[in-house]
Amino acid sequence: MKKTDIYKLILIMPLVFLFSGCEDFLDRYPSTSVSGINIYSSVETSQAALNGLYNDLQSGDLTGRSTLLRGDLKGCDFFLLTSTGQYFTTEYSYQDNVTNYGVAGVIWAQGFQIIKDCNVFIDGISGLDGDEDVINDMEAQATTIKAIAYLELLQTFCYPPSFTAIDSKYSLGLPVVRTKDDNVSAIEEFPERQQLTEVFAYLEELLLDAADKINPSRAPGFYISSNAIYGILANVYLYQEKWSLAASAAVTASAGRSMIEKADFLTENYEENNDEAIFELRYTLTDNLADRMPGYVANKTVNEDGRHDASSKGYGDIGASDTFLALLNENPEDIRIQLLHEDKTSTAPLSATDLVQGVDGYSARYYYKYIGGREGNVYLHNTPYLRLPEILLTAAEAYSETGTQDVQALDYLNRVYSKRTGTELTGLTGDDLKTAIFNERRRELALEGHNIWDYLRKSRSFTRDASHHTILTIDPATSAGRDDPDFYKVVAPIPITEMDANPNIRDQQNPGYSPYQGSN
Repeated sequence: MKKTDIYKLILIMPLVFLFSGCEDFLDRYPSTSVSGINIYSSVETSQAALNGLYNDLQSGDLTGRSTLLRGDLKGCDFFLLTSTGQYFTTEYSYQDNVTNYGVAGVIWAQGFQIIKDCNVFIDGISGLDGDEDVINDMEAQATTIKAIAYLELLQTFCYPPSFTAIDSKYSLGLPVVRTKDDNVSAIEEFPERQQLTEVFAYLEELLLDAADKINPSRAPGFYISSNAIYGILANVYLYQEKWSLAASAAVTASAGRSMIEKADFLTENYEENNDEAIFELRYTLTDNLADRMPGYVANKTVNEDGRHDASSKGYGDIGASDTFLALLNENPEDIRIQLLHEDKTSTAPLSATDLVQGVDGYSARYYYKYIGGREGNVYLHNTPYLRLPEILLTAAEAYSETGTQDVQALDYLNRVYSKRTGTELTGLTGDDLKTAIFNERRRELALEGHNIWDYLRKSRSFTRDASHHTILTIDPATSAGRDDPDFYKVVAPIPITEMDANPNIRDQQNPGYSPYQGSN
């Protein structure tokens, strides 16, 4: 299990009483509330508390696993290899409901816990004596972590901003708690869900303020840097279809980083803080998610012959669909094809040679985006939150959508595509170019949590192919598609426990889910 950092414990001690005592829902506090106790005394202890915020962020209930894999398993490119996997059966099978707190409810709880802790931290350091630049830098890091938590919550519980033009029922965002005082007042003055436009405006405010205060000399890696802030800001602009601003922020975020050469990809891709890393979640032998690490959940290990045998480790629950295999194989020179390995459904004998996907029982659907084995630990790996290829593809998409910058869009697309294939795409313009960028995001950002969100915000439809256990069609582009019985489950319901605690959001449930009926 993940080791709790002592300073994380110090950070959240004032909050403990909120989650203890009587279990009656009338005594619960909403996830947006917090104690008013202040515990900060020096720059040194505050720096330790900041490490606790990073520790919170990489929780398996948020970016460490849940939001990372959930977005892809609700899409069409990956699926559970067995109909009942170790994790994500509810999300994959579109069985979300308002009483199932244990699924997306943990994302809600962890997300608002981080926001709460960040507000306490920022308030706590506001009166510190010391180097102003150091204090401002700590505030910028905490502010960015808070923005990340909001983004993860938005992508889980809300529709993309483009949906607000379709129907006002899609326009709700999240409760916004800006300060520690807001958290304290939330104990009695329950906050409502704000409009998406307001939440995104707040994220812009947070990130622009962080960009002004961050230490500009910090290199990208395990801590928030200027590159990371502008990369996240680029996505905030992109999701709102502010194309010029998104492109500009993405270009700024990419400064000083470089793509891995194709010949080096299979080794350098798994190295800590490689040249493509912008912000990476670091796990160690004493601080990790154990067998809940994404690589262990998704894959099983292979032996020196690249085959599975009795010594294979991992749950190995996630496989690439036929659709994704075809997408990956569009260019036979694509180095990412070599990330595919034999999966646990394969029946080919270990003595078999000349193995071909789908022939003689051989099945190679494991996509080794995350591979364990660092420091001799079978499940240990770092997890990238933001990488250079994502930023370059953000720039490509934003340029393509301006209507006048297809040349720049194709250039940024090829900055990724050429390093993975050794070839370049040529002559693409208009819708063909946009589709190429969309498909490159699918290949490059696979198993990083973007899939269902990208389909929704780009109004692209899909039908899962026959390799899936759960076959469904998601069509955000038409009213008939959005009225389909499965469609509303593309976003998670506001958890019943939060509605028990906060009466002001009980009539703000996401469309399609049953209205609040009280706790059973």
